[in-house]
Formats: sequence, C-alpha cells, structure tokens
Amino acid sequence: MRAIFPSLSRATVYNTLELLSRLGEIQQLTVTDKKARYDPNPKPHHHFFCRRCGRLLDIETSCPIAESGWVEGNKIEAVQACFYGICSECLQREPQEEKS
Repeated sequence: MRAIFPSLSRATVYNTLELLSRLGEIQQLTVTDKKARYDPNPKPHHHFFCRRCGRLLDIETSCPIAESGWVEGNKIEAVQACFYGICSECLQREPQEEKS
C-alpha cells in the first residue's frame, strides 16, 4: 500500500480494518498471539493454520452446534474455529522417510 499511498499511516490501516470488522464486512481472527489476521470472508467458516509456513486456509465444513445458534441454553453470536497443523504444501516439501 505504501507504494501506492506513501502517506498512508499504519494507524489508518488498522482503524479501517477495525471498522470493517465491527460492520461485519471482514473477520478479525486470533490464530496466534503474534499478530492479528483479517479474513475478507465474513461468513461463518473454519480455518486451518500451518505452523510451519504460517498460511491460513479457509475450511468449508459444517458445524451443527454453530448452525443451531445455541449451545447448552446459550445464544451463539460468533464462532471462530481453527485447526492447527502442517499444510499439504509443507508436507510435500518434507524429505520422504525411508521405509525399512
């Protein structure tokens, strides 16, 4: 963004992201404690975070509890579900172990 808008401040970017999140246009995700992530898909869905390369992938899967809107008498307002592991691309880069 700095190449296009050299005077754009970091605070303006984060304030805009926060506003878009409050308006429901994007999702703010807490995947790791290192930094906030933002997802342009505001619809409910899960994520997969690769611990090796840091990629964050959208996972389309159903969750009957979340879809019901209720859990044990409590009203669900938002759901964030994230699977953690090693993505398929990183797994392909691993040297294949020799089988004995």
